[in-house]
Amino acid sequence: MGYDAYTVDVDFTIPADQVPTALAAVEAEFGSYASLADAVEDITCFEDCEEDPDQWFSLGHHREKYLSGTDQLLEILGRFATDGSYVRFDGEDGALFGFRVVDGRLREESGDYVWHLDPERPLAPQRERWT
Repeated sequence: MGYDAYTVDVDFTIPADQVPTALAAVEAEFGSYASLADAVEDITCFEDCEEDPDQWFSLGHHREKYLSGTDQLLEILGRFATDGSYVRFDGEDGALFGFRVVDGRLREESGDYVWHLDPERPLAPQRERWT
């Protein structure tokens, strides 16, 4: 069982000077890792995290199972992330949820899709619409 969730939008970074402290905080809860990117990708289903020791750590995209340690890990990372950093998910049940860093604290977000009726205009012929 479990819950599938995929990222729909991610802009979540930790400045380079905070990466060692963030890694130490993650290791205090989850054990030893060679890098913050390795820790995040091992504990969660995030992939393609980027870590440049001279610039930043950047959260990658999330796929499949939303594992039990994901919330806890994101809460830890939120303490070190750039203010305004966020990650947003689309859950298997259609729920849109996410997290944003506000004043050094991870806050929950929720969302929904809004559909708008386009102004009346003739539709383009089929072959022109898809080329």
